Amino acid sequence: MKIQYIAVIFIIIIVPIVMVTASYINSQMDTIRLQSNYNSILIDSTYDAIRAFQINTVNNRYSSISDSKIRDIEAAINSFYTALSNNQNLSKDELQAYVPALLFTLYDGYYIYSKYDNVYATSINHGIPVIDEETLKSEEYTKTGLKPYIYYSCRYKKGTKDFVVNYTLDNAITLYGNFGNGRGYQTRSGYLINPNAVTVINAQEATPLSWRLTYNNVEIGPEILTEYLAFIDDEDVPGNYDYLVYNGQKIYYDNTIGAGTATSAKYFRYQNYKKTYLSNSSTNGELLEYLMRRTNFSSGRLYSTSAFEYYYEAKKFSEEVASLTNGITQKEAVDEQGNPIDYSQEENYTDTGNNPIFVASNTNDPLIAGSTFNENRVAVIRKSIETNLATAIHNYSAERTLIAGSVQSDNINYEFALPVLTEEDWYKITNKVSMISFMQGIPIGHKYFNNYCVMTNDSNEEVVNKENIYLITRNAARRKRIPFTRLYAFIRNQ
Repeated sequence: MKIQYIAVIFIIIIVPIVMVTASYINSQMDTIRLQSNYNSILIDSTYDAIRAFQINTVNNRYSSISDSKIRDIEAAINSFYTALSNNQNLSKDELQAYVPALLFTLYDGYYIYSKYDNVYATSINHGIPVIDEETLKSEEYTKTGLKPYIYYSCRYKKGTKDFVVNYTLDNAITLYGNFGNGRGYQTRSGYLINPNAVTVINAQEATPLSWRLTYNNVEIGPEILTEYLAFIDDEDVPGNYDYLVYNGQKIYYDNTIGAGTATSAKYFRYQNYKKTYLSNSSTNGELLEYLMRRTNFSSGRLYSTSAFEYYYEAKKFSEEVASLTNGITQKEAVDEQGNPIDYSQEENYTDTGNNPIFVASNTNDPLIAGSTFNENRVAVIRKSIETNLATAIHNYSAERTLIAGSVQSDNINYEFALPVLTEEDWYKITNKVSMISFMQGIPIGHKYFNNYCVMTNDSNEEVVNKENIYLITRNAARRKRIPFTRLYAFIRNQ
């Protein structure tokens, strides 16, 4: 065979292979570029949303109120879609087709933003809800919005004991239910700590200025908190003012008025760069009594006892909870129907066995990450979020049409599902205020884009992490920084 023929055959065979290979490589490169682009957009949009949530809560004095908090979250969601649409040139409605859910984890629970059925079934046929055809065709049948708030809660049942525990992102818990032994239905709320670490030195009710206790051998008592204030009115002198926190509000002390005298006219709130003095009325009677008992009028200083009150009340609460729940372990956890929850069968869950969850001690310190209490707190939060989020995303994958007891599913090209989150992401979710966004089903070449983003934020009114709080001893020779959890009233509002 002549060499020319061989060359022609070679070209006929190799050239198409080279062309197909080059096309495939270009296609894969385009896919990688698109994937990288969508990842960047998702991260930036989620950051904008959590940043908006931070700004809204910090500057909203009513952010702790439920309705106001919902508005802050909805504003953050709008920021997310605005940032997303600016990069994609798509409307919010068009983008929602690729965002099956958004999750906001807060201090004691979470919101899921996703699609939901907005109608009641007219009847039930063999366990299947029946909805009339006219309703199904209406625009009001399905909506996208915030679902009801879900608490980090778990039910425990053993013998006559049957109660629910609401967890938080730290050591605060609320218990309610029947605790057996004839106690009946009770509700308790407080902070769980190791009571053995607290030694009360003096807690005479009538003299708050003499209160003292030690926590881990560090003495805690009344302390002076100051803040620099500036004013609009020229007659008000700017400077450092003593203050304390009462029911979530800062109350300041003006020692320039009637120095050395015990008068209620010395206390004020700082509003709009002005002093708003407390009136000596019956409505302020309890507050004024609280303030005057913590004021040293001879020295003209106001003392805060919030740190002492936190540990004193937490010690009593922890001892009471240990008595109420003695013997309750992870094995007594049940679902809403009373069926046991077996955490030992769950992947990446810690099995705490027969260790009592709520009996705090030196070996079960709720402030330690590896304690039985904290492991169960994390497990409850994670299990709840996994279950409800997986359901929300799965339901998003196909809208079900319920007509006269029959089920018909719309044809779709992509199956939405909860992706596998990393352990690092779960640590963030179970310990910090965070937002998790999911984007799925966007065609990128020969596959679909499927990813999520976890963004946390600590600069908000929801929670202050214990890693950011320190107690500094007054003795400079032995000064040390000891991390501890939220102060009873003061820290919550900083």
